[in-house]
Amino acid sequence: MRSRNGGFSLVEMAIVVVIVGLILTMVSVIGPQLIAGAQGKALLKQTTDIRTATQQFVERYKLLPGDLPVTATDFATAPTCGVAGNGDGLISAAESACVGEHLFLAGYLTSAQLPTNNGTLRVMSNSAAQALYTTTVGGAPTATLPARVRNVVLIQDTPCDLALTVEQGLDDGNLATGNAVVSMSPACSGATRVWVAVALQ
Repeated sequence: MRSRNGGFSLVEMAIVVVIVGLILTMVSVIGPQLIAGAQGKALLKQTTDIRTATQQFVERYKLLPGDLPVTATDFATAPTCGVAGNGDGLISAAESACVGEHLFLAGYLTSAQLPTNNGTLRVMSNSAAQALYTTTVGGAPTATLPARVRNVVLIQDTPCDLALTVEQGLDDGNLATGNAVVSMSPACSGATRVWVAVALQ
């Protein structure tokens, strides 16, 4: 009886190389899709958390965060954002600077910042968001939410695929139309970056 010397045959090594090649191919193809999917879900969750926190804030204070005329007794710690709201039900561009801090001090968010790795989040009136888009981009938005939507979560400069994930989670699946989410930017395709308005309430 012949004994093996413990080495691998060429056939065994070729099989291992083929398996490793298949795994690397799958990772290179599926990996980016999985990462983009996770980032899209994270952005959707963050947007939903802001909307939920705002609803809870309104139930408690009867005014929107940022729009709240701040006094020392409104929170355990006085806000440092330096802007007092006027209570008119619209979050102006100036008042938007206080939204995160108000939600945080009220205990509805874990941070006073509204950060995201995929764009900038701001909460402001629908008209202020449109004006900011026009000023920043240099042209009017191609799509806007209905006028009855008074305030929005504005996601600035986010990848198109992440915007679509937010759209599919909250609205009609079409970034050009809808009552809850629209893309203010021209076309959403491929690797383009867009501005998205999400109805706050």
